[in-house]
Amino acid sequence: MEFTNLTQSLTTVGGIPAATAQLMAALADHDHTRLYEMARVIYQAKAAVCRMAEAQLGSLGRIATRLEHNSTLIENLHTAVARIIPAAYRKNRNFWQGYAYVAFRRFFEEVANEWLRRQKCEMETR
Repeated sequence: MEFTNLTQSLTTVGGIPAATAQLMAALADHDHTRLYEMARVIYQAKAAVCRMAEAQLGSLGRIATRLEHNSTLIENLHTAVARIIPAAYRKNRNFWQGYAYVAFRRFFEEVANEWLRRQKCEMETR
């Protein structure tokens, strides 16, 4: 029950698409502690990028890192989870969090930068 609630809250509260939350659940081997840890690493990496972007660009930087504003994040998060988590487990099954954090942080930075480039191009064409 706790595992199902956590998986659902990733979607309803956390904004993660249902298919991605289900993938995370499968990668966590349906262990709620492992799923919680996976979500924590992803959200911490996202928060770090958000703080950095906001410090450099203000509200535009914050918007670039928000799931509800940046559709590229939503579109690519599933692929990133499918790639990063198994690679982190292979790297070090017991201490995968550090590798995953760095990889997710890089992912969020790249996607936010891409979104900002597109926003700049849209503004220039207006």
